[in-house]
Amino acid sequence: MRKSNGRVCLELKKELGRSSSLVWVAALFLWLTLSAFKYSYWNSVSHHLLHNSWLSGRLSTVALRHPYLQTLSAPFSDGSTSLASLQQFNATATGVDRKRGDVDHGNDGAKNYLGPLAEKESTFASKFQSYLSLEDNFEGNTSTYNYTHGLDGEMKVMNVDIVEAGTKSNSSNYENVHEIQDEQKGRDPLKTCATVEEMGLLASNPLPDSSLRVRKMIKDFFSEHGASHVRELPAKEFCQRGFVFGRATEDGLGNDIYKILTAAGLSIMLNRSLIIAEHGSTNPAYIGLAGHARLPFGDYLRYSDQTFFLHEVKELWVKHDCVGTYKRPFTMIVDDFQRPTRTKVFCDNWADWRHPIIWFKGTTDSNALQFFLKNQHLNMRESAKRLFGDPSEPLSRPNVFGELFKAFISPMPVIEEAVNWVLQGQPDPDISVHMRMLNSKSFSAPHAAYNCIQKVIKNSPKSKSLARVVLVSDTPYTVALLKEQLEGVAQVIHFDYELFIRSQHNLSEVLSKNYFKPPEKRVRDWGSMPRWVAIVDMFLAARAKTAVISGANRRVGTTYVQLLAALAAARRLGINGDNHPLKFYSSFQAPLIAEGLAGQRGWGHTWRRFGGRLSCTNQTRQCAETPILPYAWWDGPWQSPLPRDNKKMLVYGVKVLESGQVEEDSLPRMCRLRKATLETLQLVLPSCKQLKTCHHT
Repeated sequence: MRKSNGRVCLELKKELGRSSSLVWVAALFLWLTLSAFKYSYWNSVSHHLLHNSWLSGRLSTVALRHPYLQTLSAPFSDGSTSLASLQQFNATATGVDRKRGDVDHGNDGAKNYLGPLAEKESTFASKFQSYLSLEDNFEGNTSTYNYTHGLDGEMKVMNVDIVEAGTKSNSSNYENVHEIQDEQKGRDPLKTCATVEEMGLLASNPLPDSSLRVRKMIKDFFSEHGASHVRELPAKEFCQRGFVFGRATEDGLGNDIYKILTAAGLSIMLNRSLIIAEHGSTNPAYIGLAGHARLPFGDYLRYSDQTFFLHEVKELWVKHDCVGTYKRPFTMIVDDFQRPTRTKVFCDNWADWRHPIIWFKGTTDSNALQFFLKNQHLNMRESAKRLFGDPSEPLSRPNVFGELFKAFISPMPVIEEAVNWVLQGQPDPDISVHMRMLNSKSFSAPHAAYNCIQKVIKNSPKSKSLARVVLVSDTPYTVALLKEQLEGVAQVIHFDYELFIRSQHNLSEVLSKNYFKPPEKRVRDWGSMPRWVAIVDMFLAARAKTAVISGANRRVGTTYVQLLAALAAARRLGINGDNHPLKFYSSFQAPLIAEGLAGQRGWGHTWRRFGGRLSCTNQTRQCAETPILPYAWWDGPWQSPLPRDNKKMLVYGVKVLESGQVEEDSLPRMCRLRKATLETLQLVLPSCKQLKTCHHT
């Protein structure tokens, strides 16, 4: 039977309705997919258009509440681009890449990113010096709007007020904790963040008495536990003594010196003598030969005669028959700091360990020894506090590693000769500048350092002669650039190792061009120069009388410059009643702190403990006073952890709150759960035949 025309029309309408719904659903799904996929593209385009409006002066400035952003939006009647805005745009567009923690400071960033503005590159380059000087006129730390970078590296404008409110709402204890700590930490409770310079003012400048106290502790230690005293003890007393093993592997100079100095500090804390490990001495069967020990950096560094070598301690152990007569096997317990799930730095009372030798392994920075400040045992915390002072009171924190460096390590004569060749009989330098550039030819880092040098000279006691400035860098280009800038401002001193080699008639082999070359894989990190050049540079720069400045392409305040500054400060302390102690400064170019100090990722670097939410974003160039003793915790003024800091400490078993406080009540529980035992080595002792001490009957 045929359907009526009316019924056919009705069914047709229903089918069309279903099809229409499906089409709309499909269209909606497609739109959502494309929107998610293309979000970053449209965001980038809209942001680019927004900046073009600012640069051309077509956007009203009424909504831009911060004077810095109003400056960016100022119209230009001649249609030219604002140099200040170009600088800001370049800094933010090519700033921090959060995936790698790298910063692009190249001067070609504006050309590559600005597109239509690339044709103005010649004008931009010609006015480079003048527009950089404008940076000091901007105040970037109170901005309502800040530039941030997403994980895709694109630039976004974000309302900081909204972000902070949202973030704080996720942390119920944030406000309460910081209100309580404001007075203790010495910071303004109305401020929510600080610049690097503001942080440095509160975190630095310890009283000289605190470092003099450590100097006396070292002197007393040598009297009681120095090698000259211990080796003369009667057999019974000698066999009851303990030792700390300090081993370096000739890897990074700063890291390796920290290994030795950490062992020295632990010796003082535990009242044990210090052993400097020879090459091969970690092998339990190592015997060694008197007078033939190979020491870390032994061609260039000499160690205090109040330290032992392992082969000598083994010989004395045999001589006094400590194993047979006094029932004390010659063992070494090993605690590896770089294995956070196994280390006992928080859990054990190391003063109770009966092993003759303790090796605190993997201590490549200033943190390891300061971790004892949070040990669950009161006597260990007090021992650490006597050495390091109270981390919450900056004035009490001494120059621990500088004093240890000065007492335990000194340059060999060949290094001293090279240093004296550079100085040519002239006075010691006033300022030392270390620039770690990693072969970058950036202009912004040296320019920031140049401004920092000028600031230090201006604040130094007046002198009739030009300030003498030592330049140290892994990148020769940077030295040449700074040398040119400082002409007429300062007298530049630099160790030209190639000229030194050519000028020497009886040059020691250990100072030749092909001796102690860096391995190929480390050339980018250390530079292509022979490694002994860095040792000469360190002891030359440590002669500074007024200040040490650290600048970098990426990370400021590395272990190398920390130790350089610490040694310089220790050398100056107490000289002729000098009332002007040496100061340590960090030089930051604006792109390096566009996101605050979060990019200073090195675990042992000076500013790591200041990288959290209390560090202002979008800062201008900074020349900040810097703690001589880096912080290992977040107890001091303006310190706050990053999320990755909290995660790292959790691996150690320590819960750090967002405020930086350690939840110390959790330590005993964590320690009860950790049952792993430490490695213990049974060291082989030489026979009397090997020592030629056998008594024949």
